[in-house]
Formats: sequence, C-alpha cells, structure tokens
Amino acid sequence: MSQFFEGLAPTLMSMPVPGGVMATAWGFINPNGDFVIPAQYDGVTPFSDGLAAVRALGKLWGYIDRDGKYVIEPRFETANRFSEGLASVEEGLSAKYRWGFIDTKGKMVIEPRFSLARIFSEGLAGVQVEDAKWGYVDRQGEWVIKAEFDDVSPFVEGIALVKKGDDQLYIDKTGKQIWPKQ
Repeated sequence: MSQFFEGLAPTLMSMPVPGGVMATAWGFINPNGDFVIPAQYDGVTPFSDGLAAVRALGKLWGYIDRDGKYVIEPRFETANRFSEGLASVEEGLSAKYRWGFIDTKGKMVIEPRFSLARIFSEGLAGVQVEDAKWGYVDRQGEWVIKAEFDDVSPFVEGIALVKKGDDQLYIDKTGKQIWPKQ
C-alpha cells in the first residue's frame, strides 16, 4: 500500500492463479477502499498531474488516467511519475543515453541523452551523465548546475542535498554551496 495521491492509492493485492499459486498485482483504490482500477499491473507509480505510470505484467511502461485508460501507450523500459508536467522515462536498453523527459501528451520534450534522470522539482531535474556524475537541467534540458556530484536530491525551498565524494552538501539553485560554509 501507499499514500493517496490525487484521490487514489496504489495498492498491492495477492490473488490465486491456476496451479494453486498466489500472485501479486498492483491496482488503485479510492478512499472508501474500493478498487477503482483493478489490480493488474506488476509496477505502478502514484498519480501525479492526472496520470500514473503502469507496467502491465511483463510489458513496457505507459501512463493511464484516473479511469484506467491508457493516455500514453506502453513504450518505455522505465517510467517515473510526472512532476511539473514532465516525467523522466527510459527508452531502449541498447542506447548509451536512454533517459529523457516527456510531457503529459507523451511527446519527448527533452531527448534521451542521460544515463539516469530524476523528477523535476522547482524547475530543475537531477540527471546523470556518462561518467556517473550528477547535475541539474531546466525544463528545456539546458544545464543549470554542471554534473559534478556523486548523487543529488530534488530541490525543496530552493535547496538541494547533494553528495560529492564522502561529503554531503547543501546547494542553492545556482549550484552555490550553502552548507557547510566554505
């Protein structure tokens, strides 16, 4: 089970399958505890911006609306929840740079050119490049904070926690270290 997002909660359900074995699948319940989107997925994200990423059993990821209808057909190896109108998605396992960002219509708005990508927060998203370093890009995919960190977190109130070597630092949205003070 998970928290409710936009009035629905992702919920894992066990059910019998032929041969007397139990299987699990994800669906979504409403605040009354009723399944409004049946348990039929082996992976889901919470609803955000009116959509949830789902992976049908053994298939690719796509996005459904609150009625359980596909708005963005399954075509991604991995998909994250929408945040600020964009979602990071992974296309194809053979490409060197697989992660990019789509809008709520499924249009690729930042072409796949990252090794990994996180969600947008306060207009910036953490992205990883080939040398395993992380930085931040804006909604146009332009670098705002160069990739020099070993890990990054989303911005909250203009501040993000990042890791550089063995040190954990707080930076502002320009990349300036604010703690520990230099």
